Amino acid sequence: MDPNSPFRIAVLIIVTTGFAVSDNERPPIFKSIPTIFKTREHDVVLMPCYVENLGNSEIKWLKDDELIAENGQSYRDNVVLRKDNSLEVSNVSSRDSGQYTCQVVRPDPWGPISQHHGIQVQFPPSVKLVPNRRELEVELHHEVIVRCEVDGVPKPFVRWLFQGEETSYDNNLHFFASDDSFSGEYVCIATNGVGNSATGHIDIKVVYPPAVKAEKILLHSAPRVQSVLTCEITGSPQPEVIWYFAGRPIPDDGFFLQIKQGTKYNLVIKSTKESHFGHYKCVASNKLGTVSQTLELSGLPNTPFFKKTHQDVYPDKAVLTWEVDSYSPIVQHKLFFRKYNISSKADNWTEVFVPAEFTGGPIHTQMYNLNGLERSSVYEAAVIAKNKFGWSSYSNIYLFATEGFDMSVLSTTEPEENVNTVNDLYSDYVTKSDENNHGSTRSLLVFVWYLLILIFLV
Repeated sequence: MDPNSPFRIAVLIIVTTGFAVSDNERPPIFKSIPTIFKTREHDVVLMPCYVENLGNSEIKWLKDDELIAENGQSYRDNVVLRKDNSLEVSNVSSRDSGQYTCQVVRPDPWGPISQHHGIQVQFPPSVKLVPNRRELEVELHHEVIVRCEVDGVPKPFVRWLFQGEETSYDNNLHFFASDDSFSGEYVCIATNGVGNSATGHIDIKVVYPPAVKAEKILLHSAPRVQSVLTCEITGSPQPEVIWYFAGRPIPDDGFFLQIKQGTKYNLVIKSTKESHFGHYKCVASNKLGTVSQTLELSGLPNTPFFKKTHQDVYPDKAVLTWEVDSYSPIVQHKLFFRKYNISSKADNWTEVFVPAEFTGGPIHTQMYNLNGLERSSVYEAAVIAKNKFGWSSYSNIYLFATEGFDMSVLSTTEPEENVNTVNDLYSDYVTKSDENNHGSTRSLLVFVWYLLILIFLV
């Protein structure tokens, strides 16, 4: 066939025409890039939708599957569809956060194609405490739960502070109020890097009934001496404390002065009279309960105590030495002794009245030679002292031995209390710590005694 024949030219024209594609028939292609726009409240966001070969296709914008703009029209007040098909969202708020879709709607039979953008409206954290109150009272040994509800984008990081130290990183503050050290201000702090941190404050107060104790329930005094009775009281809310004498509230007047020092409540009698001797009571009350403690102010001598000495040991006698504190002169001592028998509970004490040696006081030392004892034997002794107001309480039982007995045998078998006692005597060793404690009391009494002498001299 001739290459230049009309038939061949017609075939070439037909084939060439069949494979030619116009620009209007090419598929649309997105030239913009999917983007997440992180912004602040009240800002303006412009989301592109650049499409090549749009042809007869239409553009629609959707937010979370809701149609918000098409064909140059927008269905929200703060949304504008621009001529280049980009979407402008102004004055953004939290309601504008979400997924936005630029959709190209093509003619049948072709389906739509889409490109997704996103807006994340960031805003500073906020805090709400539950329970929503400034102060919270919780009873001792009860559970405490405070919830810190936070809002903000991105999600805030939460931490709790107590007394300036971080104590938790959870939204819930949870603990058991085992003691009042848990009382104080707790602060929830929320941070997300947007704006300032948000804080919530709550003051937790652990409450519990009052408790009372006294170091001394029997206080020795004398006329014209200042006397101080002390109750140590705890409780929350802080208890109200009332002092009573002879069943009546004590006025804060010229004779009595009430002083609070921390948890110590002191009743000061500036110049004691005999009429002030008797039983006092401190009563502490708060909304959770009431407690009381009875104390006695007395002119009686303090309890005597034996002094351990390093004198010679004799086969048939012992030299006993004891001391007693008394502002008033001691007029008489009564010494009790018997042979020691740990298995015996018989009250077979021998009593000896010992005349008091005159001393200036207030510390009175007495020595007595106890004769007629058995060799290589152990004895126990007790003593009471008398002044013009009466007899003191009994001393602790004191163990001693005659020549030939090794006292170290008894060092690991200390007698039990209330074994072989006379009246209120307690069977116990006199230890070095006992002597030290009495020494502290003696030092105080000597100071008071000399102070009184100076006052009278002036």
